[in-house]
Amino acid sequence: MNTDTTILQRIAAQDKQAVKECVDQYNGLIWSIIRNAGFHNGEAEDLVQNIFIEIWKSASRFDPNIRSEAVFISMITRRRMIDFLRKKITEKDRFEFREELPSVPAYSDDRLADSFDVQSLRDNIGALNEDEQQVLKLSTVLGLSQSEIASKTGLPLGTVKSHMRRGIQKLHKLMQAPEMMREGA
Repeated sequence: MNTDTTILQRIAAQDKQAVKECVDQYNGLIWSIIRNAGFHNGEAEDLVQNIFIEIWKSASRFDPNIRSEAVFISMITRRRMIDFLRKKITEKDRFEFREELPSVPAYSDDRLADSFDVQSLRDNIGALNEDEQQVLKLSTVLGLSQSEIASKTGLPLGTVKSHMRRGIQKLHKLMQAPEMMREGA
């Protein structure tokens, strides 16, 4: 084997041992870049995995006459971090809602307004898990169908239905709890 061949060139040539050497040699560099950028452990682990996959896919583009392996790998790391942050920001913007639910319109039928205790709903929705809250808010605030929610969130339709059903059941129980206490008193 040519000793002048870099690890990335060997990866591009399908050398399986080079993949292990790449991880051994550059894992510390990638982790230090990610940690210095302030990523949490779970996010950092996902990023490291995605970065190594990208390195293996991009190894054939590496040219040792242009830059060193460390610089090439650092550039890939930086791009993956930026992509990750853009995706995270886009998802957050897409699914972040006002904490307040819309106010109840003034109905002429007092029974209808009484049947929808907005304050109780606001108080209890925080007890739901994040997925249930998101699905219910997309449905009630934006008026999206379950299929539209699945499309927008990337969740399977069955998962959306389950989150919605469980969230409604929990809200129903939570909103009945004060009535049960009043009746029992």
